[in-house]
Amino acid sequence: WDPSSPACKKIGWRVRIADDKHGDWKAGRIVRYDPCTHKHKVRFTDQPRANDTVDDDNCAWLYLRMEEGVQISTRLVWAHVKGYAWWPAMVVESDIHPARDGYTNVEFLGSDETATLRDHPDCLRPFKNGQIDTVIQKNKKKRNSNAIAMAVEEETAIQHCRNQAARFFATRAWHACNQPTSNGNGGGG
Repeated sequence: WDPSSPACKKIGWRVRIADDKHGDWKAGRIVRYDPCTHKHKVRFTDQPRANDTVDDDNCAWLYLRMEEGVQISTRLVWAHVKGYAWWPAMVVESDIHPARDGYTNVEFLGSDETATLRDHPDCLRPFKNGQIDTVIQKNKKKRNSNAIAMAVEEETAIQHCRNQAARFFATRAWHACNQPTSNGNGGGG
């Protein structure tokens, strides 16, 4: 398990998957990755799609690369649209509405607004627990405190999910190394 691999970096982020049978989106969060099957474990927020088999925690193992209609959040940022305040947003990768080169799709937290912005520090800055750098500070427009609180909460949820996954994989690795072998020693060497 490599936590810095592209597939493992998705752990913790929100995901939406199109449900062709009902024409709506099923929302959830990626909680694990299996490097052997290349599947992600998604914990659905509400109901899963009709054809997904879920466990007691409302989770399903999905091969996200093969799914159609997938939107995955990948970064938490401050986003700026000219004429407005810097606002907390999620960068969203989508196979349905991919952004053109040099641009990225964002969803503003605390609103139903979306935008396609240049992927450049003039438009996007790292959120980093709500820290406001000098560039953001120059904009005197009022920032929405509820949206900032939502972003801090989301950042905490992402980190909590990643920590749980790391503990899960560390525990599995420890048990695998300490399994008795035919000579009675642990399996670690």
